Amino acid sequence: TVTQRRRQMVAMSKELKEKRELEAQKIHNEQKRELAIQRAEQAYQDALLNLQFGFRIKSLG
Repeated sequence: TVTQRRRQMVAMSKELKEKRELEAQKIHNEQKRELAIQRAEQAYQDALLNLQFGFRIKSLG
């Protein structure tokens, strides 16, 4: 029964490690996603500004 308990403990610790790794991966993916969204929003804002200023410059000329 001692070896059985050890096996159970090893199996449990492996499961916990896998769960922790999956959590870490999930968090990492969420952070990457957030960063990508921020970059896209920034690109959109920049494009919008360029468009507005472009029209202003053209209308002045």
